[in-house]
Amino acid sequence: MAAGNRPLVCFSLYTLLLNLGLFSPVGVMLLRLKTVYQMPENELLLVSGAIIAGPAAGYAMAAVLERVFGKWKLLLLIHILGLAALLGLLFVTPDVLSGKIVATFLLMIITFVIAVNSVTAGAVMMSLANPGNKSLAMAFWGCFYYGGGGLSRLIASLLAAGSMYHEKMPLWLSCGFITAAFIPLLFQRDFKTYR
Repeated sequence: MAAGNRPLVCFSLYTLLLNLGLFSPVGVMLLRLKTVYQMPENELLLVSGAIIAGPAAGYAMAAVLERVFGKWKLLLLIHILGLAALLGLLFVTPDVLSGKIVATFLLMIITFVIAVNSVTAGAVMMSLANPGNKSLAMAFWGCFYYGGGGLSRLIASLLAAGSMYHEKMPLWLSCGFITAAFIPLLFQRDFKTYR
């Protein structure tokens, strides 16, 4: 049973926390660009199109990065890069052209990180699964992985709809989730069978 595999359960919870932090900033920032900074729709379409380059590059480079850094260092790099991009989004003001370019680049980094994380976390999950129980382990981990992404967007939507909303609150919350996921990864206590 997948729930009895402690390293898999801990890694699943880790991916839930990480995805709670990674998945909402793109939508939140696009909403901020449209509403707060009054970006015209044609520019917003250009930004959206440019952001698509992030996951394309991430999926193309994930295997190479995994060979170069290894899974453990790549997960640390994902955290550092994702957190740095989020912090950059918190302090960028895209009301001038240079700010719009920087915001677009930071969003590309976040989508790049999401793609690399998807491949790397999937590989780690397969290494933690018990032999003969891979499909159940994949379904178990997938609930946490995609649940984190969905909950991230739901929380951001609820915050955006709330009356006590500050425009950067979902981005601060994302930073908190990524930091919370970073702590067990640093100590690596419960990933005993991690390869």
